[in-house]
Amino acid sequence: MVKHLANKYVLQKKYGTLNSMKILIYQPRVSYYTGGGEVYPLQTAKFFAELGHDVTVLTTKAKYIKFSDYFLKFIENNPTVKIEYIVLDNNYKFIYDTPAGVDWERWDLESLYIAREAYSFLLKHQYDIVTCHCVIDTLAVPFCQKHILHLHGSPSELNYICKLVLKKEKNILAVSKNVANKWRLLGIDTNMRVSTNAIDDKFFFPAENVKGNDLLFVGRLIPIKGVDYIIEALNILKQKYSLALNLKVIGTGPIIDELKSLAKKLNLESQVIFYGLVSNEFLISSYQSAKIAVLPSYEKEGIMSTLLEAAACKTPAITTRGTSMEEFAQDNKNAILVEPKDSADLAEKIYRLYTDKRLYNQIQRNAYNEVKLHYTWKKKAQELIKYYSEDVNE
Repeated sequence: MVKHLANKYVLQKKYGTLNSMKILIYQPRVSYYTGGGEVYPLQTAKFFAELGHDVTVLTTKAKYIKFSDYFLKFIENNPTVKIEYIVLDNNYKFIYDTPAGVDWERWDLESLYIAREAYSFLLKHQYDIVTCHCVIDTLAVPFCQKHILHLHGSPSELNYICKLVLKKEKNILAVSKNVANKWRLLGIDTNMRVSTNAIDDKFFFPAENVKGNDLLFVGRLIPIKGVDYIIEALNILKQKYSLALNLKVIGTGPIIDELKSLAKKLNLESQVIFYGLVSNEFLISSYQSAKIAVLPSYEKEGIMSTLLEAAACKTPAITTRGTSMEEFAQDNKNAILVEPKDSADLAEKIYRLYTDKRLYNQIQRNAYNEVKLHYTWKKKAQELIKYYSEDVNE
């Protein structure tokens, strides 16, 4: 109690009328899956707690659900964040028999069924605000409970259930302007605000004199991430410029076998190395030692955390035009932009960045400074708390 009052006093002194809040972060997937929509809520939990708020994460648990290494590490490193579980019996196993991250139907099915259990939990507990990170997850929140919905991406079309659910949502935060606009084009006309991704700059930081010559991709292996275009670009670089670069691929997903087959077809098996899911230590060292991060995702996402992570480690990045990434990436200033789904353009830009030392150093410096100034979780957490407090006080 003394510690809570002390934290509350510090908050009030630093931020004026801002009071310590009791916050529940509801995300049924954070216990077992690691993607942008799972890392984001856990990072907010960590930094909300550091600001002195009373933070609880509500997620799933079952004997057939294997906790992710990321989640286990989070629990270990953040003892002030409470973890509550929706314990699932075998009646729910059919949901988890389908691998996560394959399609939206799998996520929606989980959200619908688990919402019933979460609703029972929320009827018994009261919070100043509940945060949700998937549209259908908001069905778990009773009408008497204030909540806010975070949108981490946008679908190509709006299904009937989401359309009905969104009719009652008033407090929505999109992860980028581009994502907000995509939802508006789908007919969601609401006072949608924007709060971007961020990074923990105590975890992602540069290491001097360790840059190698490898290219790096980090993310889920799904079509929109554009990894196939990187592999094709490697082939162009080899054929056109006699430049044989290695690509380190960190992550896993449903198209991994297709990508391996493509690398084999182009005789690039020795140059494209798939590492799967890796430890935090291996991830950070990979960012620090990579020559260039190549992140050609072409739709549905906000400003990718991988783009910010690379910048924080002083690894220049190449990413895609016409996406949320342009809200951070300024071509030839703090990143290199390429046309979406264009292997030839990607190869040309990799070659240019690889061989132009002046441009390389400029992008390296500017991206790092931009991240440190505007995209750390310490700053973003304060911004989110301001939004939440406005909603609570409505």
